[in-house]
Amino acid sequence: MKIKFTIFILFAWATLMQAQDMQYSYWQFSPISYNPAFTGAFYGNLRVNGLVRDQWRTVSANGDFQTLSLSLDGNIPFGLKETDWVSLGINLANDKSGDSGYKIGFQGISAAYHLTIGKDASTIFTLGGKYGTYQRGITDRTGLNSPFTLENNSGPGSGPDIQSIDTENLMSTSDLMIGAMLFTPLGKTSDMRVGFAMDHLLRPRFERRTTTGTPPDTMSTTTVQFIERRLNAHAQFYFDLSDKVSFNPTLLYQSMGGASNILVQTMFSYAFKPEKEIYLNAGTGIRLSENSFIPIYLGADYKDWRFGFSYAINMGGLAAVSREGAFELAVSKVISWQKKTKVNPKFICPRL
Repeated sequence: MKIKFTIFILFAWATLMQAQDMQYSYWQFSPISYNPAFTGAFYGNLRVNGLVRDQWRTVSANGDFQTLSLSLDGNIPFGLKETDWVSLGINLANDKSGDSGYKIGFQGISAAYHLTIGKDASTIFTLGGKYGTYQRGITDRTGLNSPFTLENNSGPGSGPDIQSIDTENLMSTSDLMIGAMLFTPLGKTSDMRVGFAMDHLLRPRFERRTTTGTPPDTMSTTTVQFIERRLNAHAQFYFDLSDKVSFNPTLLYQSMGGASNILVQTMFSYAFKPEKEIYLNAGTGIRLSENSFIPIYLGADYKDWRFGFSYAINMGGLAAVSREGAFELAVSKVISWQKKTKVNPKFICPRL
């Protein structure tokens, strides 16, 4: 219990001070979280993405470190050209860190315009934006809004030395994210998709009010916190190695404040029963940062359904506490009630 509490204190307060965003190993199942240009970047009318992340079970068996991401986006056949289209989406996320309930939440809407280029409309340039509300705060174990109290006893024989720190829940604030993406074929059997996005353009501001001491000798201070701007950049490639196997290497770079990390993925897809639209997916990778980890990916595609599972192994500073990083379970569903657009690029759906 002492170890779990210590980890929470380090994790929660570091997050409070640095205002880190939620991050995923299988980020392809929450693409709008990284670039709003992913809104509507699929063949079909509607798409639903869901991802659950659970970590540090060896430290906390009560599910005290969990993240949930949900998104819904759809396409509207409207644009400057017949082959262009407009997309709208909704993105929800909730992250809980520690047994005292430190939480981060987001609710927002996104929009994107997909411009096709070339006579055969084989290249697609997309501009997107996302606007929403962030919440950061601390709740108690019952989920009710309440102050966070830390009691520190100096130990036997030295007398009680109790200090209470009451921290009010952080208020909500709005924010804006913009992004761009380019998809283009590299040949008859290969494609490329690259993009970048800038988040926290409005530099959201939070206030934290802290009360220290014991009544009647208490003192209150207010700390103003600005969230640093965040840059996301990605590059995805698709290569058909044979009639049965395709290779999907991916690079995701993220930078926020003075911190940055790079996620490298090597993913493979095997056409298990192509006549029934069944594909098996697997791969691995590495995230290079101060707390590096190695993710392992498994999944399957069945028609317009896609399922994913990832398991991360800690290799950096957190490995001293737990080798186990995080489990992620994810699902994606594409709904279509119109015939697919006759566009040449192999923009495979529901491959994300």
